[in-house]
Formats: sequence, C-alpha cells, structure tokens
Amino acid sequence: MSDGHRELAEQLSRAAQTRSVTLRDVGLEPDSYDLLRTDTRFADVERLALHHNQLGDSGTAALAANPALTAVTHLELVGNAVGHDGIRALTDSPLRTTVTRLDLSGNPVTPEGFDALADASMPALRELVLRNVRCGGLGALLRAAALDRLTLLDLSENDIADHDREYADWGGPAVYTIPADEVCVELRLRLGYRLDL
Repeated sequence: MSDGHRELAEQLSRAAQTRSVTLRDVGLEPDSYDLLRTDTRFADVERLALHHNQLGDSGTAALAANPALTAVTHLELVGNAVGHDGIRALTDSPLRTTVTRLDLSGNPVTPEGFDALADASMPALRELVLRNVRCGGLGALLRAAALDRLTLLDLSENDIADHDREYADWGGPAVYTIPADEVCVELRLRLGYRLDL
C-alpha cells in the first residue's frame, strides 16, 4: 500500500467530522484507484481537494465512477494531468449535479476538454477555475449552458487578455504587446466582472 493510499484512507476516516478531504503532493498511484472508485466514506465529503497527485485521466475516471460522491460541492483537481478523457468522466458523472466550484487549474485542458466542459449539463456550477491550463479551444466555453450562471470564471495565469497589454523592459519603454483575445473579449461582454483574466 502506497503512502498516498494510506493518507487518502486516513482523510476519509475523518471525513464524517471534517466534511472534506485535502491531499497535496502524495502521488495517488493506481493502488489508490479502487479506493477512489468504491469507498463509501466519500458520501461524507463536501470539499474534495486533490492537488498535484498524478491522477491523470484514469485516476480522475476512477473518482468520477464512485457512486458515493453525492455531497461534493467543491472539487479541486489542481495539477493532476487531467486531460479531456478525465474531464469527460467528471462531466458525465453524478458530480455534474452537485459541484458548485470546479478547479482544474494546472491541467492540460485541450480543445476536447473545453468541448466536454461546454457540452456538460452542470446546473449547480457557479465557479469554474482554469488557471494555467493553456486555453487551447477556449472558444467552446461560449456555448456552455452554465456560462451565464457562473459567478466566477477564472482564466488567470494563461497569458490571455480582453484588452491589449504591453510589457515593459526593466529600464525602458514597452517592448511588446499581447493583443486582446477575441474569445476573452466576448467572455467579458457576457460575464463582466465575473471573469478573471
């Protein structure tokens, strides 16, 4: 049994009191996937934060398959190499009906991943955090059913903007400009202050 497996089991044992599971940098290996997939103690979890645990698509799919995940409102899978298959597993799972905050920051969100987010029916979703995800295919979010219900769409740390930006050299004038991204302009028009770039 790996250290990650052991730490996850300990967190789940405390979940009835804490209502949360938070694991960072423990490396949940395939021996933990059965625990992610089947452990009924997940029924007590409202906030699930698994940051930098190497879940990948298979670990994310294992988690999404757990029928006990009925109370999770905050799901943070930061820096877990979650690709489009993992995102599709999440958006096709029962989690889509309970999650109000989804944080996929630091994952390689591909155009297919953005398509999965856009096509998902996530009626409870209010905050979508996609920091440092490369943003290829971001335009798909414009058709997302949940977009107008969001109170926050965080796309910061992606080096995109809804206005032209200049960067200054340390001692001199501006050296280059990042032009406004058309998708970001449209998102700003739709979301206003609810968009964080």
